[in-house]
Amino acid sequence: MKTDMEITIIQKTLYGRIVFYPACETAELFAQLTETRTLTQEALKIIKDLGYTIKVLTEEVDIETL
Repeated sequence: MKTDMEITIIQKTLYGRIVFYPACETAELFAQLTETRTLTQEALKIIKDLGYTIKVLTEEVDIETL
């Protein structure tokens, strides 16, 4: 059985801090494992060391509402 070694996360900026939210089932499982809603940069480094590829989505900003 082949497993997909990729996770997808969403990068957002909240109060000047960059945070990473899980955006796929595997990333959500990693967040549950660390008992957090977001994944830290340290956690993402370990996930990468485990052989996972990390796909980062960024939040879209509506220029007209700024």
